[in-house]
Amino acid sequence: MAGRPGPPLLVIGELTRQVGDWPNTEAAVDLKEALASGRLIFTAAPDDGSPSSQEIRLGGLARRVQLQSARAAVDAMIAGGTGSCPECPPLRLTAPAPTTLQVSTLVGSSVLPAWDFPVAGTDVHLIRVAVDPGEYLTVEGLEYGPVGGDTTAELLSPRRLRVTFTGSQPATVGPCGRDYAGGAEEDGRVFVVRIAALPNPAPAPADLACGLVAAMRTVEIELTEPLGDRVIITEGVGFAVPRV
Repeated sequence: MAGRPGPPLLVIGELTRQVGDWPNTEAAVDLKEALASGRLIFTAAPDDGSPSSQEIRLGGLARRVQLQSARAAVDAMIAGGTGSCPECPPLRLTAPAPTTLQVSTLVGSSVLPAWDFPVAGTDVHLIRVAVDPGEYLTVEGLEYGPVGGDTTAELLSPRRLRVTFTGSQPATVGPCGRDYAGGAEEDGRVFVVRIAALPNPAPAPADLACGLVAAMRTVEIELTEPLGDRVIITEGVGFAVPRV
């Protein structure tokens, strides 16, 4: 991706989507667990001469991306398994067909090339993004929602960033206030801002209803590397953060 014009292809949503339902039987549990555990077998013939690249639209701009083979896409799904069912019978993926998949990216929705894998013996199809992993970024561990669409970032020095956002009033105003800590995940051309609310040292009692009083707040974040031209996004949904 180095040297590419325009925003990076940062995929916010999942790279694999299930279409169709598992059979309404006791075996459905094992089928779901097998998928979650990456228990997949690719039974199709070797890849034929599929296109090696394809043009996509990203943020209103055309971009040509390299594609990965169907077998490589299956290998990626296997490697991405997070379940724990080594005894589950593997799912057998039959002859794939090229298709597309609409995903959420840093700059909005984008339609990407994909592979459609039928799961043998079921009505389920697995749709997997067919773009080569070297062409896009994903950011793991986005556990908190964004702090607001009015977030801005100011570079105080090459390795220090001040982020301004809408949050609660400070904890010093009373039990309904909150203070915040900032952090980040740095990945290639993307800098992901994390802002977490800290527990109030004197929290509100259970019978006290706190009103929704907003305030502009700031946190400062140290960078391990100079920010340069990296894109800043908020954690969770991936909104771009404008610099001021």
